[in-house]
Amino acid sequence: MNKNYNLESISNKDSLIFKYKKVFNDFLGSKTCWFFLPVIDESIDINLLKEKLKCECECNIVKEKERNYLKCIKDIERDNLLNSVIKDNKIVSFKCHADRNGICIPLSDQGRVYGVVIICNILSSLDKKILSFINVLKEIISDLIVKEAELKKLKETLHPRAIALSTIHTVHRIIGSTLELGELLPKIARLCIQIIRANRCTISLADENEKYLVPYVTIDLRDCEAKSRKINIGKGNIGKVAEDTQIYKSKNCVSLPLLNDKVVGVLTVWDKQGGANFDIYDVEILAVFAEQASVAIKNAELYEEQKKMIVESVNSLSALLSVQIPSPYLHNVGFVEIVEAVGYKSGLNQSELNALRYASMLRNVARVGIPGEILLKPDELTKGEYELVKQHSREMVELIRPLEILKPAIPILIHHREKYDGSGYPSGLKEQDIPLGARIMSVVEAFEAMIADRPYKKSMTISQAVKEIKKNKGTQFDPKIVKIFLELFNKGVIENIVKSHRG
Repeated sequence: MNKNYNLESISNKDSLIFKYKKVFNDFLGSKTCWFFLPVIDESIDINLLKEKLKCECECNIVKEKERNYLKCIKDIERDNLLNSVIKDNKIVSFKCHADRNGICIPLSDQGRVYGVVIICNILSSLDKKILSFINVLKEIISDLIVKEAELKKLKETLHPRAIALSTIHTVHRIIGSTLELGELLPKIARLCIQIIRANRCTISLADENEKYLVPYVTIDLRDCEAKSRKINIGKGNIGKVAEDTQIYKSKNCVSLPLLNDKVVGVLTVWDKQGGANFDIYDVEILAVFAEQASVAIKNAELYEEQKKMIVESVNSLSALLSVQIPSPYLHNVGFVEIVEAVGYKSGLNQSELNALRYASMLRNVARVGIPGEILLKPDELTKGEYELVKQHSREMVELIRPLEILKPAIPILIHHREKYDGSGYPSGLKEQDIPLGARIMSVVEAFEAMIADRPYKKSMTISQAVKEIKKNKGTQFDPKIVKIFLELFNKGVIENIVKSHRG
């Protein structure tokens, strides 16, 4: 074919026209051939006509020799038949092969012919009755195709905007689900692939010096191990997107800047599924997506900064505590690291791991302000002294409650002294009612207390402490957490952490 046609559109119009074939074949004969040809630049491509005439399965032509359809071509070309149909916007008949009748029906909208329906191999004569029906057919099909085109245009206009609105809602939901960059970026990338129906998406963020785009996440449906490389800002098509803040588009790639006061990164998608090219509607949807993703990423970065400040504050309080209290009374055998190892093995996500880490760090901080004579007392605490310690711990929890970033740690701090059988405190919770983080911290805290050096008691060996943990599973401790703890012990993880902190 000499021209680029939308073959899907032509096929759709053929299907629409064929709906009326059975009705009119009662008048025209049962072996007629019907098909639609588009008018482009006020003409019809004769090569497209040849292709459609010789395709027996598509056009239902009687199985006859090739010269018959070539004769049809000559008959149609003779006397400029098609040009006459287009120019005059009138039905024109012609003689098909073997002296059978053929007819060209112009389809028009407001006087402009946009296509021609050709019917050949007509067995009956084209009398007034037949021509009257064909005129009715012309008006019906013309009107239907125009309406179809209007609906398609309306769909093409509204569809991307509907997706864009849905995208805004979905990204907002993702923003609300997590502020951890490590969780947020993969979710955004997967959502982008799903919406645009691409095969690959990479989100790269600018480094602190704004010299490079560092790939934070790459999702490739064809290669789960796919990775992306660091790119110099200003170099290559993607690097220039970050420098010029302009969208880059090719047939198989779209790259957009992630902006929030300045460029925070670049979102790039490759290879639309099914081999199609990216179009302007994809770019429009991606632009909305990138805008929302930029807000989410900026919020996550602010959250990371806040988290860093909080952690530094907690560390400062821990340092203050180490000055107030001699080291033998503090948790110094890798408590936080062991808690995190058990939490990770338990399947906690990043947000849950962070909460567990904060709770572990804050457990020491809760001792700040407790009188030294109580903390350093070599004997067991009296009931009054014990109540004072618990009261102080509750006050510390209330003190950190306004800090949004530490709120997930509060249930762990409150309930890490609960027991699996319900005999613990402060609420007597049992089994799954105890927060998972608290069940994890309970096991590790007991282990640490058993192996820690104290002036008033002899410490156990690591193996002895592990046996005690195993002995109390199902009563004091969650059996599943104990199982994970034992797996880490058997792999040498627990002992290595303890040794690294004991020097």
